[in-house]
Amino acid sequence: MVNEHSITKVIQLYETKTSRHSVMIVGGTQSAKTTTWRVLQGSMTALNKNPETSSVYQAVKVGNCYSTKVLT
Repeated sequence: MVNEHSITKVIQLYETKTSRHSVMIVGGTQSAKTTTWRVLQGSMTALNKNPETSSVYQAVKVGNCYSTKVLT
């Protein structure tokens, strides 16, 4: 379900990604971590395909996503 809080989190992730080299998303179970980055990925890729905005936004490809259980 999309609500104002969800949109705010996607915008915050975008702003963080534009000012940092990497980002780690942490949070409790079912706190929309995966949904947030997938929505941002889809939005950026869709904006890249639009001729009017393609020069501003890059298509996003997902790299390695690790479970913290694997890293500890």
